[in-house]
Amino acid sequence: MVPPARQLLAQEVAGKPAPEPEILFIFPLGAQQGVIGEAEIHGKNLAGAYLAYSSPKGLNVRIRSVEGFPSPGGGKAGENSSPQEDRIRLEVGPESLAGAYSLRLVSPGGISNTAGFSIHECRAVAEFQTPHQTPDEAQRISPW
Repeated sequence: MVPPARQLLAQEVAGKPAPEPEILFIFPLGAQQGVIGEAEIHGKNLAGAYLAYSSPKGLNVRIRSVEGFPSPGGGKAGENSSPQEDRIRLEVGPESLAGAYSLRLVSPGGISNTAGFSIHECRAVAEFQTPHQTPDEAQRISPW
């Protein structure tokens, strides 16, 4: 199997432009201010992404890894064709300012579409996998 970054380089050498990156969604949609957090960007043609850009300034993120995996419709990891998807892990820096941001990725294929991301003052809590539909099963949370 050829690594995705080498595939992109081979395409450029062969005269084919690298495919344009596309963000499908980010999970979670935000992070708490002052805490190092992680988010995943799911999309297509994200292999080789090397920069996460935000507007307005104030969001400090770093790309930790890029992984290819088959989407539910098929495709093989590492191929740049739909229905294959890529996943990018971001690290959100503690110095990021509270607010709403538009996030884009820069890759050999160009600049991606925008996706919304927010930094907020309150703690973010993931939903439990266990049932919690009734008051007796409710998931306990605290604001801080």
